[in-house]
Amino acid sequence: MIIGALRLTFIVPPDGKSTHSVAQKIKDRLWSKFKLSLSEQPTIRGEQLVIGAALVDYDEVKTRTRLEQVIKHLNEWGSVELVNDEIELVHFDDLELERDFEKYDP
Repeated sequence: MIIGALRLTFIVPPDGKSTHSVAQKIKDRLWSKFKLSLSEQPTIRGEQLVIGAALVDYDEVKTRTRLEQVIKHLNEWGSVELVNDEIELVHFDDLELERDFEKYDP
C-alpha cells in the first residue's frame, strides 16, 4: 500500500478575499477532479496558504503520476498561484502486515 502526500503552497493576492475562502475554492476543485483528502494548514504569513493532500493506492508509479497531475492542473489553472509543491510517498510493506496477523490466527 502506498500513501501519496502533497504539500501545496500558494500566494493569496490581497484582493479582499480571505485565505480560507481561497482555500475552500481550491479544495472543492481538487476534490471534484481528483478525489483527494484535503486539509488547509495554518500558516504564520497571511498572504501564504498551505494545503495538504493525500491519496492511497497500491502502485507507486500510479500514485506519483496522480500527484503530478494535481500539480500540473494547479499550474495550468489561472485562478491560483502555486509557489511550492512537495511530494512524499509512504510505503507499507504488505509482508510485514501478513506476519503480524499470523500471531492472531487461531
